[in-house]
Amino acid sequence: DRQGLPVPQVARRRGRRGARGAHHALRGGGAPAVSGNFAREAGEEGAICLRLPLPPGTLPTLWGDDARYEASYLCEHPGYYLTGDGGYIDEDGYLFIMGRIDDVIIVAGHNLSTGSMEQALSAHPDVAECAVFGVKDALKTQLPLGLAVLKSGVTRSADVICEELVQAVRLAVGPVANFRKVAIVARLPKTRSGKVLRG
Repeated sequence: DRQGLPVPQVARRRGRRGARGAHHALRGGGAPAVSGNFAREAGEEGAICLRLPLPPGTLPTLWGDDARYEASYLCEHPGYYLTGDGGYIDEDGYLFIMGRIDDVIIVAGHNLSTGSMEQALSAHPDVAECAVFGVKDALKTQLPLGLAVLKSGVTRSADVICEELVQAVRLAVGPVANFRKVAIVARLPKTRSGKVLRG
């Protein structure tokens, strides 16, 4: 029942805390370049990067904006193409894509990944799918709001499940997330292609 993608060899580069939050680069393909700046710990979440050069004709540029293409995708991790997706590799070498690295909310001055909170919610046995959104807050800038769709046949109380979900996020991410609200919904708002609407 694996849902990850097998990646035989991967190296992770220690990231920096910045506008996109703290993240590491997960680099796949070929023999990994391992040095003092790299880590190989399973489960460490980070940015997914592709080793250059890419096959001919693959992601050559942005239409009419070569400078933005280079700045956005090639400069942060030299020698690699930054996909903009975040994820982790498990102990068996499977790559799990958690979401976009720019899906970050600011809670009381801390940049937090919605993907890590969604990972904690989706690990609950009663949850079929979930999403976390940032809701404006006058004191903390944003607060996370979780939406969860339950698996069919679940008969447990929604209040009990919501409390378990809040505790799961507090354990996985920590109290800094200020995760206190989760709602059980019939379905998530999605685009035609199946992506969750966050706007």
